[in-house]
Amino acid sequence: MFDLAYKLKHMEEGKTLSVIELKSLLSQKNTIGVSPKYSTTELAILFEYYKHFIEEINKKTSYIPTKEDFCSFAGVSTVTYNNWKQSNDAERREIIQKIDDYLVDIHLSMAQRGDVREISTIFRAKAEFGMVEAQAPQVIKHEMESDMKQILANIDAINQGKSLKTIESVKGEDGVYRPKED
Repeated sequence: MFDLAYKLKHMEEGKTLSVIELKSLLSQKNTIGVSPKYSTTELAILFEYYKHFIEEINKKTSYIPTKEDFCSFAGVSTVTYNNWKQSNDAERREIIQKIDDYLVDIHLSMAQRGDVREISTIFRAKAEFGMVEAQAPQVIKHEMESDMKQILANIDAINQGKSLKTIESVKGEDGVYRPKED
């Protein structure tokens, strides 16, 4: 974390870090090869650090955080992260849901602003976060059946001085015009 903070603080004006440099600086250096174990509180603190670093990075260059980046930052695999989502510990599930919500919201907001391609965001939302569309789009066909004989008869009636009201409706016993029933 100190390397990332130092790089960001001492970066020359107008210079940016590549995605690969950022990912390398964000990832936890783990020499033993064993994933760290986090308590729920430690996980929540780690998430706050991650959000802070993403904010600082975006002051210098545009960078979109991902689940994989968070996992790399935490030094765990995405399998571990997904297992935490299914944990029996409600607090741990809540923290993971907050992380997911944060990441999804950033992706969707950036897509709405045009900072990233919408189709890529849709793919990531479905692939990484299991989001699905509420329902399939509904296609409504507007079809109108036209009876040319009736249309011509209506035109003739209008030409003879009748109103559309009298042509398309029937006068009831009470003197009120109502639509004709087929």
